[in-house]
Amino acid sequence: MPFRLINDALIPEGASKVDKETFYTNHLGKGRFQNIENAISKWAAQKNIPMLAMKAGQVGGQKLQVPVLCGIFKANLEDSKDIADMNVLAEIAEAAGMMSKDEVRPRLLLRKLPDINVLFRP
Repeated sequence: MPFRLINDALIPEGASKVDKETFYTNHLGKGRFQNIENAISKWAAQKNIPMLAMKAGQVGGQKLQVPVLCGIFKANLEDSKDIADMNVLAEIAEAAGMMSKDEVRPRLLLRKLPDINVLFRP
């Protein structure tokens, strides 16, 4: 069976496949599912998350990139923080040891994917 993020305990044995919207609406409720969809659209519209993750990998390899990515997932999934917020991303970068919040924030304001080697130069 391919990897999936849905716990098998949530899927009744012998259940037929349903589309994503129906599944999540049934399990989360329409309002909560819509909030998640809106958040995902917001994250996709901005480039700060992949830019931060890419630079973490360049600066410190997996030893830095993994804590940054784990921090992003933890902030979103466990702490219910808005990971599209540059202040949240700055806190994650600082906690991972990438650079200080004050160093990260101005770089995240650009909202475009410039040459990240220049943008995040120490």
